[in-house]
Amino acid sequence: MTEPQPDSTREPILKGIRVIELGHIVAGPFAGMILSGLGAEVIKIEHPDGGDSMRRPASIGLFYSLNWNKKSVQLNLRAEKDREVFYELIRDSDVLIENLGPGVVDKLGIGYQELSRINPALIYCAIKGFLPGPYAHRPLVDEMAQMMGGLAYMTGPPGQPMRAGASIADMTAAAFAAIGVLAALFRRKETGRGEHISAGIFETVALWVARYVIEHQLTGEVPEPMTVKNMALRMRWEVYDRFKTRDGKEVIIAFTSDKHWIGFCNTLGLASWKQDPRLATKENRLATRDWLLPLIQSVVTGYARDDLIQLLDRNGVPTAPVNTPADLVNDPQLIEARQLLTLDAEGRELRTPVLPIRIGSHAPPTTGHVPALGEHTEEIIKRYSNK
Repeated sequence: MTEPQPDSTREPILKGIRVIELGHIVAGPFAGMILSGLGAEVIKIEHPDGGDSMRRPASIGLFYSLNWNKKSVQLNLRAEKDREVFYELIRDSDVLIENLGPGVVDKLGIGYQELSRINPALIYCAIKGFLPGPYAHRPLVDEMAQMMGGLAYMTGPPGQPMRAGASIADMTAAAFAAIGVLAALFRRKETGRGEHISAGIFETVALWVARYVIEHQLTGEVPEPMTVKNMALRMRWEVYDRFKTRDGKEVIIAFTSDKHWIGFCNTLGLASWKQDPRLATKENRLATRDWLLPLIQSVVTGYARDDLIQLLDRNGVPTAPVNTPADLVNDPQLIEARQLLTLDAEGRELRTPVLPIRIGSHAPPTTGHVPALGEHTEEIIKRYSNK
């Protein structure tokens, strides 16, 4: 089936939806970025004293990646005058996103009960370390969530739990929060009322390791970290490994069926391998991995990485480059699929990956702007002072 082609003339999916973001660091801004990427107007409320703490030079790349196409408004919510402006914004908005620390919104007088009285149709989305329960009072950061949820244990070598190379606990909790917002917007069409949505970062990590939670109950054994047995042995796949190519780069090659093994041999002219009885079946190849993998490496060494990938790809053999983030800036797939947005970030032109979804023929944005601190304060306040 032919997919609809992107149409930049169509209105964004969430056009007309206004989101107030009390987001800082990762989780709140990531949820706001998702809704902004779908076309909502996202107004980011920042404290006049420096704004989001990720604006500092050491983490500015993170800030740029999460806060494009938002409007920045400076308000001190501890000051009564600014809080009244905030209430006016809430009165005319659809969604509030916040990931402030435990109890902060209640101290500021901007919790769900207060704001839903001002705007009963408001969808209030809180992203916290924990869902309501005995841990709800605790602060939590991404690495702690990965450790506490068992993900770091599964990722690192035995005795050396290791976090992932991105704040994926925060980001995935934020994605679940955005799903909750979209569901609440759908239900509001029927009820006319908003909802309170909670998303838990710890509970998000727990969901990721659900497979291992179940396997422990079935076997009575604590699961081994992924580094003890690689995926090939875990999944009974004879090859699921990295290999170095002639140009010093790496590829990952995966055989998950006899078809892939035959395709590999046919592509690289290895007819004798196909006829070798020691390699005739998947189980045989699993049993001979100790000498089969070095043999494959000796063949792979004869090819440049990109040439090898093209050859194997033609025969349906799963192969991919082992990239660094720097390689993605010029990745043909990201470019052709319109997944790299050109960003105006304080006068610098940068490219950043965008939402990995396509909804019908609605085109994802191709350009974005990162707001300066308080860039839209005057515009927004004027909008409401004239009402």
